[in-house]
Amino acid sequence: METKRILEIFDSPVVSRIECIIIGALRFYTKTYGMEIGGHAIRDLLMMRQCILNSLFVLDEQNIELLIEFNESLKRQVIEARERCITLINASVSSAFGDSEVQCDIMAGTYYPKAHPVQTNRAKKIWAILCGDVGRHFIFKQEHVWCIEFNKSFILSENDLLYCESLKLPDCYRFDDIELELNKYSKITEQFHKFYSQLSLFDLLWLREFRTEINVQIKYKNYKEDLSYSCDWDKLDYF
Repeated sequence: METKRILEIFDSPVVSRIECIIIGALRFYTKTYGMEIGGHAIRDLLMMRQCILNSLFVLDEQNIELLIEFNESLKRQVIEARERCITLINASVSSAFGDSEVQCDIMAGTYYPKAHPVQTNRAKKIWAILCGDVGRHFIFKQEHVWCIEFNKSFILSENDLLYCESLKLPDCYRFDDIELELNKYSKITEQFHKFYSQLSLFDLLWLREFRTEINVQIKYKNYKEDLSYSCDWDKLDYF
């Protein structure tokens, strides 16, 4: 898709209007009722923006190439994050701590892509909302985040993590027409599907930077397990 056409799309009344409404709603709810209430309205507006932009998207050769680059960049980030999670799990297992769980979140990078043809202040504000830099807790609540949990008894293989191969689901059950078309050129990851389900295709074209958050939760008890202990919930309490 030519740069001129992309600029025309983002300058069109329908796209510029919905983005201005989103930014205005963020300001309004921040100053009045709070984001706990406004987050729902802004999520709905972001979905409208996504639908509008995707309806104007054309999957030509250039866009196929850009989306494949996004898929490969995301794939590398997921593989790196998985290795870091395994390292943390092994470290906690070999220590004196108790059972540990590792949660990994992967999000869009904070900074608006410099390669994107549209470099307006409005575009940067929308990106701040999309990547969770503004009002993340109330607007997104992990909806725009790919998340996975590991522990010492549950570590997904690389292929299962990227492609859910153990589920043995046909691609048509997981992907739409655009993803199926892209799958002909490069195997689409589950993480691509997650990002694509929340962001517009125009948001993904030049997205190459990601933020990863890894949190370790350790559980331990100061007593031994009593296997003979039971609680009979079928027994009535008033007899």
